[in-house]
Amino acid sequence: HLLQRELLLCRSGVLDRLPGGLAAPRLLGVVEHPDDEPWMWFEDVSGNESLKWPLERFALASYHFGVMQGTFLAGAPLPDLPWMDISSRLRPALARSFERVPPVLEKFKTHPLTRRLYDADLGRGVRKLWADRAALADALDRMPRSLCHGDFCYPNLFARRLADGSDQTVVIDWQYAGRRQIGGDMAGLIADSSILPVRRKAAEPEEFTEMILESYLSGLRAAGWTGDRRIARFACIATLALPWTINLLSSLDGGVLAQPLSDESRPQLAEKLEEYAHRQRFLLTLAAEARGLLEAIERQL
Repeated sequence: HLLQRELLLCRSGVLDRLPGGLAAPRLLGVVEHPDDEPWMWFEDVSGNESLKWPLERFALASYHFGVMQGTFLAGAPLPDLPWMDISSRLRPALARSFERVPPVLEKFKTHPLTRRLYDADLGRGVRKLWADRAALADALDRMPRSLCHGDFCYPNLFARRLADGSDQTVVIDWQYAGRRQIGGDMAGLIADSSILPVRRKAAEPEEFTEMILESYLSGLRAAGWTGDRRIARFACIATLALPWTINLLSSLDGGVLAQPLSDESRPQLAEKLEEYAHRQRFLLTLAAEARGLLEAIERQL
């Protein structure tokens, strides 16, 4: 199903003319099988994969992505195809993630290692975000729509130098792409690269987030989008704060709350808990900013 979507997107032509320094690999051939996913051959992307990028190259990729999304936000047409619009998926996805929270919060409240945090600033911040989830989810659902990639992270990003000397960001694997609310791609890049790094930690969350957001917002403006930049910033940080706080809670459940507690395991679990708390405090700072931004932009939504 996902490969069928990517094939349809390639055939729509939208990936052949991505604006603003962003590119997708060229589709070279297709073999379609009646009882299987299509087999697709793409160009072999020669370039510098993002695992090896210096920090500033992530800023350029975010700028390129902002120019691409800003071009469509400013009025450039996307194909008028029903399957392209996947914006209705946001609310059900958030609702499914919300279902995981109550049992984890209950464990968080009573576990010997975490109950002290439950009534401290961190626990209060998590509960405040949980109480505000409906208002934030509703606002995210009303964010501007543009072409989104859906998996804008390390394995899918390459840097390529063109014959004219300019730098191009090549993005592969467009099977999750479509027209939907902005914010998710930048949130995913920030989380993957600085908050929950599995492959590489590019920078600390505070530094990386501001660099990425400023570059992205600059790209939106350069493309001609004249909307309130606070709306775009809200889209990014609220998408980062709300789902990823839940993801961190889920990781805490498996990494600390579900583990047997003993004299031998306590130091290791305490170390994991401290790392969790550091990441969660940063996300809660973003959540507080998101609430302030929402109050400022509410009448525009």
